[in-house]
Amino acid sequence: MQSTLPFDVPTDISTQEYFKVHQQAGSDALFISRSIEGRVSDRWSIFVSRRMVDARGEFAGVVVVSIDPADFSRFFGELKLGGDAVASLVGLD
Repeated sequence: MQSTLPFDVPTDISTQEYFKVHQQAGSDALFISRSIEGRVSDRWSIFVSRRMVDARGEFAGVVVVSIDPADFSRFFGELKLGGDAVASLVGLD
């Protein structure tokens, strides 16, 4: 496992929802998680992930990016909308 955050202890992500979704799915569709506490960062995060495959097309792991949910608050707070413009964040969960 590689990370942009320093960590000393091997971390098992195979029980994480995003890992299981990609391990069981046959497609490489983008998966966006609900907000959960990160095992490496110990911070609440939204995980965006894609399936990795090897040369034979077999499951080889995941590529995942974590997003701080506060980033969305800052983003929407900084928007300069005028007139009849609307910005929204919609989820199916």
